[in-house]
Amino acid sequence: MKIFEIQWKSQDEKEWVAANTTIEALKVYCSITGMDLINFEDDDEIVEIPKEKWKEMTVFNWDYDPENPEDNWKEKSFEQWMEEHSDPDIIAGTMYE
Repeated sequence: MKIFEIQWKSQDEKEWVAANTTIEALKVYCSITGMDLINFEDDDEIVEIPKEKWKEMTVFNWDYDPENPEDNWKEKSFEQWMEEHSDPDIIAGTMYE
């Protein structure tokens, strides 16, 4: 699988999706969020993130419980996330910060 970055230009936001192709990334994103392709702006973009950059990018677990650190995680690199997941999915987004 690959990682694709959806860039919402007018909102200055980004979301990252794990998928095999750009089309699959859009399908996965739309099926999970309920968004339609018509809602994308003409200047929005989707780009593939090179595998070499995965270890530099981080996803945070907003449900992290410091009282129970053995059963969950606080943060991990995109590379770690990809090693643990085999199905297409939304990884993270700036809209959730």
